Amino acid sequence: MKESTDYRPLSGHKVFSTIVAWAIVTLVVAVIVISLSTPAVVRKPATRRTVCLNNVRNIGLALLNYADTSRGNVFPPAYFPDQKQTALHSWRAAIVGFLDQPAVARKYRWGEAWNGPHNSRLAQELPVWGFHCPNDPDDASHTSYVVVVGANTLFPGTKSRGPKDIRRAGGAGDTILVFELPQSGVHWMQPVDLKYEDAVRGLGISGQPFSSAHPGGIGADAVINVCFADGHAQAIPLAEFAEFVKKHARIDDRSEPVPDNSTP
Repeated sequence: MKESTDYRPLSGHKVFSTIVAWAIVTLVVAVIVISLSTPAVVRKPATRRTVCLNNVRNIGLALLNYADTSRGNVFPPAYFPDQKQTALHSWRAAIVGFLDQPAVARKYRWGEAWNGPHNSRLAQELPVWGFHCPNDPDDASHTSYVVVVGANTLFPGTKSRGPKDIRRAGGAGDTILVFELPQSGVHWMQPVDLKYEDAVRGLGISGQPFSSAHPGGIGADAVINVCFADGHAQAIPLAEFAEFVKKHARIDDRSEPVPDNSTP
């Protein structure tokens, strides 16, 4: 049997219809991709909760990557001061380049304060999503993630420490690196975090009791997401968190940290 060679081109009407159909399909796919990848439009509670847990894990991994590439293999200090020890920059500004935000890292000016004119414009022009949990009702420019600042923690003010400084029995996997604190009221560039003394009393930066971005439901506890110094992340029940910080924020097994008066 002779094979058919009737490969006639589509008519003008059919070509136009085909182009329109493909355009519609492309548009629909683009809308779906954007809706799944843009934090501002994450609507399902379960999805938002997953995003928040992934955020704290990504920040923890960014801190570990920073340590791997820094001299002495240390994390950034809690804050970078000027000659008068005034806090000018946050550790968050130091790791933003490790959170797939190279433009922000490149344009950030360390020669002026975090809220100087250039850096303030930068914060408006290039928003950073990775420091905000979509379940946090606070302003999207405010951080939902903080470190514990204290003499016996991984972030003792202007000093830099790394995984090698952890001497507690459980090691890095038992030591808090960064955790979720909704309604912090702190811009992500702002060099402010939570003091150990407040954390063990169950108080946030604002002086209000700890809250959760993930309220409990039937058969579920309200939780706070934590990333540990080995890079793993998990949810800790809100009701237990103050005691959890007291036990797991310290780098050794001393009963209480030495008071630190250097934190801003």
